[in-house]
Amino acid sequence: MPSINATTEQVLVQELSGAGMAGTINGTGVVNCPDGFSTGYTDIVLLNLDISREFARISAGGPPEPEYVYTICPKTVLNTAIEPLVPLLSNTTFRCGNSTGDIGCIFAGGEAQVMFKDSAVAGYDYETIIFQRITFTSFSEVSIAAFASNQTTARFEGCHWRGFSSQFVVNQTHLQSLGIDRSMTVEIFDSIISVSVE
Repeated sequence: MPSINATTEQVLVQELSGAGMAGTINGTGVVNCPDGFSTGYTDIVLLNLDISREFARISAGGPPEPEYVYTICPKTVLNTAIEPLVPLLSNTTFRCGNSTGDIGCIFAGGEAQVMFKDSAVAGYDYETIIFQRITFTSFSEVSIAAFASNQTTARFEGCHWRGFSSQFVVNQTHLQSLGIDRSMTVEIFDSIISVSVE
């Protein structure tokens, strides 16, 4: 069986102890959203926990789903100063709410807010990962740490980066420093990058 990285193992230990799962739906990090109309995530730790749990199932030999959709509750701030989002699943969409009009899903704080890296499972490559209508703010080093290799594409649609002190929104230099020529692709569509808070 392929090994799971230490971070995933630590998260699974927390899950088995039941830490942080009160008020959630079906034993996942999904909660009733503050808008009263939908369900989704309001906590970055629980979002990472659910992703890690599915990754562990795949690591143990389970088949991956054709796609994954993680809904962030509208008008919610996910505190990425606690930990960055680590997308461990291929063909995943992270979206703000359930409709194109939903806004106010904010990733706030931290050195890095989304950390891409290569899969620890042989033969399971991360391919397309999509972010829809997410706002990224108050990061100090980089919002998107794009440290996966060239089979991975991250696509940002209708996103907004604002109110940050860093010189970089995306960092793709990690693999180049290791002598690997081709890093992942980052595509940004219909999005705004603005240093001001607005």
